[in-house]
Amino acid sequence: MRFAAWFRVRPSWSFVLASFALGACQGTPEKVSLGAWSASGPWCGAEGMPEAVNSAGSTIGVTVPHTDWTWPASLSSLEWDLAVESELKQDGYMWTHQFAFTGGAVGFLGLQARGGYQADPPDGSLEITNMIVFWVSSSPKRAELGDVAYPDARTYLQLDHGLQWWTIHAKYPFKTCSPYHLTVALESKDSSGDLWYGAWVRDLAGGTPQVFVGRILVPAAWGPLLPSSSMWSNRIGYTKLTSCKSAESASAVFGFPTANGSLQPTSQVNRFATPVACDSSRFTALPGAVRQEFWPEKQ
Repeated sequence: MRFAAWFRVRPSWSFVLASFALGACQGTPEKVSLGAWSASGPWCGAEGMPEAVNSAGSTIGVTVPHTDWTWPASLSSLEWDLAVESELKQDGYMWTHQFAFTGGAVGFLGLQARGGYQADPPDGSLEITNMIVFWVSSSPKRAELGDVAYPDARTYLQLDHGLQWWTIHAKYPFKTCSPYHLTVALESKDSSGDLWYGAWVRDLAGGTPQVFVGRILVPAAWGPLLPSSSMWSNRIGYTKLTSCKSAESASAVFGFPTANGSLQPTSQVNRFATPVACDSSRFTALPGAVRQEFWPEKQ
């Protein structure tokens, strides 16, 4: 099955299903010192402490960065801030936070710049636009839209790597260098005890109301979220890369997350998905935040 409603040229996707193995880490766990991260910073060129660019692999493609978090207990919600720093002109990029249920399924919520939006997947017309994406794997029961109505949002059930994913995509005109607050949380239970998990986004700088993206119904047996999560970035290319320098540069800043409203993580690990590809990705530590960036033309 192709991800036609999301992008035309499919990136490596195995890291999504494997990210909670947390193996092959290029970095060491460290205690997190959480700082205030609000509409006043830090993004758009804020100076920090850059780490080394990843070592080169044998294939042409972006190397996917992960920032993994460990929590002291299972979770009912995750909250974090995100600011996209790059004004893209040729490629699409996605910045997202992945979670897993105690019952085994995985999901993610994030912002996609220059995404390929389809109101009627898999073969409807394609519109390149900024949007928000919310996915849950392993045959959830159903999905419902929130504040954004069709045709500017849609639900779609699709198959990848033998798993059924309920997906919600909604056009969302987020702005470069503006911070957004994202939340995924247990929204309610239905009459049978099954669990609705919802997604929300709020513009921290623009003063606009919070947007309820939608919700996905999962079996009651899936329970709460596991005490581990991972923020990652990836190129969504519309042309195949011919060299390591042909990808467009991009970066975004993730604020340190909280869970259950105020629960803080106990450790953070920066790592690169394996196998690594081009030597063009790195992390930069900022106060209360981490930058994930791709620098192909600077290598």
